[in-house]
Amino acid sequence: MPNGGLHHCGNCLHFVQRDKFCSLRGIAIELDHWTTCRNFDEPGESIRGPVYAIVCEVKNFAGGYCDIPYFDGHRVQTVQDGTVDTVVRFTDSDGKVHEFPSVTDYLRFYKESGREL
Repeated sequence: MPNGGLHHCGNCLHFVQRDKFCSLRGIAIELDHWTTCRNFDEPGESIRGPVYAIVCEVKNFAGGYCDIPYFDGHRVQTVQDGTVDTVVRFTDSDGKVHEFPSVTDYLRFYKESGREL
């Protein structure tokens, strides 16, 4: 299976492979080849921005990879549910599932909820 590029946590100096852990942010990294952040492979201890899921969005039979921010520590995914096109989906801390027709729609929601990219 291909990965989302070379800028993923699995290649980062902050990633502790045996523990699947980011030593900079102090968080578990579930999918190290499909997760990244602005601190990718940079020395130092200053955290910049959110953690991003590396996802593939498919619309009208064409696809491309992009980085979309986690929402309050929850991984956001693109999912195909019986159609060719993907939707963007995540489950929040209260167990509520949020779904968006595109990455653009999710990013609009993300920004309108007061979060910075």
